[in-house]
Amino acid sequence: MYYLLALLADVGITACFSINKVYRNRVSYALSSVTFKMAVGSGVSFLLFFTLNRFRLETNGFTLGMALCMCVTAILSETVTFTAYGKGPISLYTAFQMQGGMLLPFLYGVLCGNRLTWLHAVGIAMMTAALTLTVLPARGQAERPTKGFVILCCLIFVINGVVSILSYLYSNSADGTGAQNFIMLKALMLGSAAALLCGLGPKGSGDGKPDRRALGKLGAMIACVSIIDSASYFAQLISAARLPAIVMYPIVTGGTVVLTAGAGRLFFHERHTRRASFGFLLSFVATLMFAVGGMVT
Repeated sequence: MYYLLALLADVGITACFSINKVYRNRVSYALSSVTFKMAVGSGVSFLLFFTLNRFRLETNGFTLGMALCMCVTAILSETVTFTAYGKGPISLYTAFQMQGGMLLPFLYGVLCGNRLTWLHAVGIAMMTAALTLTVLPARGQAERPTKGFVILCCLIFVINGVVSILSYLYSNSADGTGAQNFIMLKALMLGSAAALLCGLGPKGSGDGKPDRRALGKLGAMIACVSIIDSASYFAQLISAARLPAIVMYPIVTGGTVVLTAGAGRLFFHERHTRRASFGFLLSFVATLMFAVGGMVT
């Protein structure tokens, strides 16, 4: 069942990435657009889980501290992602994002005493080669990802790795107050911070005031993303508490990279060079190497 939850999380994550890309394409780049998305999304997430938890919110010092850390990383992630979606393909960006979410927690686990097998070492080398191939231009091709976009990809690699480490630490700690309370507290903090950072609402193209009709459609889009994202994150937290990190994160990473590459091709007409396509395939194989390495004793 926990493997199924991890796979369902893949589908949810891919859907969120795709809808976020649509949102980015419909609004101009502005701080208000980012904070509007965070505030509405966090509000919907909080109300959803507050209702499911029978209108109760329990917390302690550990949960509060971890939620605060997650809030900071979420703000950084949203800002970097919103900027990157306007500069390059979603599939390439997602590859960096998801591989960071797998590789950095794995390396953290190794530092904490987890076993490093030769399959893991080969997987790390393959992953490094895969990510390099995705940003290199093909022979005779002038177009390639801009330096700014590559920098953003590297930033999200680190940020999402930190997010995964924090999630794993909370899921495997006896000091927490449960996944639902953690999600609610994070959403409450993130929504409050977003509301304070900037006035709500993307700016319209007319006199600078919000277009209420467009605002309603964007709000509905964000609410949909928030519900899917909350369900996916909840599934990941439950899976992380039952599955080893070296098994769970490869499932989430490999599945999301493949599904997002397909979504980018299908919905956003993203075209990749043969070298980049081979990089995505190599990335998926590297993920499998991690999974197999985690199961082989």
